[in-house]
Amino acid sequence: DKAIETTTRSIAMDPNYWSSRNHRGYAYCRTGEYQKGILDLDKCIELAPKFAPAYKNRGFAYGKLGNYQKMAEDSSKAIELDPTIPLYWAKRGYAYGQLGQYDKAISDLNLAIKRQPKVASYHDNRAWVYLQTRDSQKAIDDATKAIALKPNFPSAYNTRGNAYDELGQFDKAIDDFSKSISQAPKVPQSYRNRGYAYNRIGEYQKAVDDFSKAIELNPKYVLAFSDRSYAYEKLGQYQKEIDDSTAAIDLS
Repeated sequence: DKAIETTTRSIAMDPNYWSSRNHRGYAYCRTGEYQKGILDLDKCIELAPKFAPAYKNRGFAYGKLGNYQKMAEDSSKAIELDPTIPLYWAKRGYAYGQLGQYDKAISDLNLAIKRQPKVASYHDNRAWVYLQTRDSQKAIDDATKAIALKPNFPSAYNTRGNAYDELGQFDKAIDDFSKSISQAPKVPQSYRNRGYAYNRIGEYQKAVDDFSKAIELNPKYVLAFSDRSYAYEKLGQYQKEIDDSTAAIDLS
């Protein structure tokens, strides 16, 4: 990565140049080297404790590592330093959502959307939170807005598909999951979700095919094994049902 090479040379010349630490830390995050990114961002924050983007970037790295509490804390610090940036509120809203603090998540995302209403990801994130609170119609409305802003948005189609599924609108759900798959064919969750919808309308062989694809993409996908077991039972393939049930238990 050229950004890493360039900033590494800069840091070698001046290890206390905080801006280079921030840029390299973010570059590491972009390449998936989140721990290295955090180390650089720690140093940047030590050298420039009032530089809000460093907290945002470190929070992003923590989120990628599944540490949503630290992501929320870093986002809060970024907001404290500069409350005018909608992205900081959106990042904290996302973290709150992952922590199950849905009211806080919606409050932060509302503010981000009010200030920057044409960012598709903000609507998609709020749609996902609404889905967790079983407010399926609001989830559909937000996901639809996200898709209008960014038609090539597999996550939004997946979210809206789940909301349609919750409302029993299975044809619409399957259509959205299919669109998500066409845009991002290597995401196992989309196949599992479509397979689940096929199960609910009695299309068990189609369900098996989708669950099998999800398992091919993620061999440790417990829900896909469990759901495929149900489909096999409905198809009268009882040994396969037992095998999948056993696999789901072993992986749990």
